[in-house]
Amino acid sequence: MNSKTSWLVTGVAGFIGSHLLERLLLLDQKVVGIDNFSTGKKSNLDEVRRNVPVESWKNFNLVEGDITSESLCEDCCKGIDYVLHHAAIASVIDSFANPNSTNDVNVKGFVNVFLGAKKSGVKRFVYASSSAVYGNSGLGSLSENSPLNPLSPYALSKHVNECHARMLLGTGEMVSVGLRYFNVYGPRQSVDGPYSAVIPLWAAAAIKGEPIQVFGDGSTTRDFCYIGDVVQANILAATAELVGKHHVFNVGSGQETSLNQLHAAIHHSLGMDEANRRVEYRSFRDGEVRHSKASVDLIESMMGFKSETSLGDGLKATIDWHLSRGKD
Repeated sequence: MNSKTSWLVTGVAGFIGSHLLERLLLLDQKVVGIDNFSTGKKSNLDEVRRNVPVESWKNFNLVEGDITSESLCEDCCKGIDYVLHHAAIASVIDSFANPNSTNDVNVKGFVNVFLGAKKSGVKRFVYASSSAVYGNSGLGSLSENSPLNPLSPYALSKHVNECHARMLLGTGEMVSVGLRYFNVYGPRQSVDGPYSAVIPLWAAAAIKGEPIQVFGDGSTTRDFCYIGDVVQANILAATAELVGKHHVFNVGSGQETSLNQLHAAIHHSLGMDEANRRVEYRSFRDGEVRHSKASVDLIESMMGFKSETSLGDGLKATIDWHLSRGKD
């Protein structure tokens, strides 16, 4: 990677965005970040600032704004080499409650950033897609060629983004890479609100001695991918040599974990025996996929990606972070 290459990270104060920012600054890169702080947190940026050298932090320029502004996106893309687009409304349940705002941010905003990048001569446009585009396929391991069946406005918005990326590239030099994230987790993932991801919600509940709430019977399975591996996938997606202009890759661990196995692992990480575990089972929620596991053969073969963090190690790092936050 060339020194002082310029990157744009949208959603920079979010969970994934702030980890991307931290890695890029540690690699001595220049970063412009966009966030409107609707879900992103200034505390995430504060943590990045503490974790990087003072001189590296000077390479970061924060733009507080909204990607639904076409002019803002165009301005922020000027002089940028690589875009990592992660600003989005990311909740399946919230997308049912607010489909218009989901479309405005996830589709209109995506197009604004994409066209701004294309106009400015960006080399590579990397964007967050989602395993939600597959829906309930009934397949064991999902490959990039598996049938798509989005079951929520959120999932549909990610599918539409992939279509836009393919259709709007045109004849320029820019290459687009969509990353279909499976269940990403790790430090800084929000526990605020009822739509938070399962691992931070359950970790916070277990730490407080509160019951873990399982939607369904616990047999639902997910592919949990640690944030460090997701950062690795983004850097590779931006810099690896790729033949062709439009690509989509799964990003996951390639391992399947049931919700019952997950809550047991979280309790185990906290040293809680079975007698002290509190679990409540509730009805399945609309739009949620029952089984999900990534085939990562394509991203491994084309970009050299390798999931490096086991669920046990990732949970330990995540829970340690939550415990340290409780002591602040």
